[in-house]
Amino acid sequence: MESIDKLRETLRKCGCSDDCYSCAVSYEFGGIADEIEREIAEKYMLLPVDAEGVPIHVGDCMLVRTIKTYVRAIGDGYWIDGTEGFTHTPEDWSHYKSRTIEDVLREFAEQAENGKYSNSVVSKYADELRSMGVRE
Repeated sequence: MESIDKLRETLRKCGCSDDCYSCAVSYEFGGIADEIEREIAEKYMLLPVDAEGVPIHVGDCMLVRTIKTYVRAIGDGYWIDGTEGFTHTPEDWSHYKSRTIEDVLREFAEQAENGKYSNSVVSKYADELRSMGVRE
């Protein structure tokens, strides 16, 4: 771990003689650093990360292409799909970011500017806004 390595490097820079009290304290702190590192190795694991480097947690909504699913369990470098039960490596997946009302309105405005304004376009975006909880 980077922080424990920094601690050890700081302790090595002491430069005192072997009978120096500071060195004895540094030696003791070095032992404590070893204990911390051992405890971390025994009890914790690094979370896998998605394609953008964002840590993946149980319950996260993940997306690849058009497939949206939830993380059900995490192992060492992989996670398990919440709906299909498949094991995935995280490189191809990203966290699902739900669309905001602003996203929907921005896209609708672009469609209207491009002359694609019709009743079906209005219905499509109205339906999406309703699914987000916007009421008439």
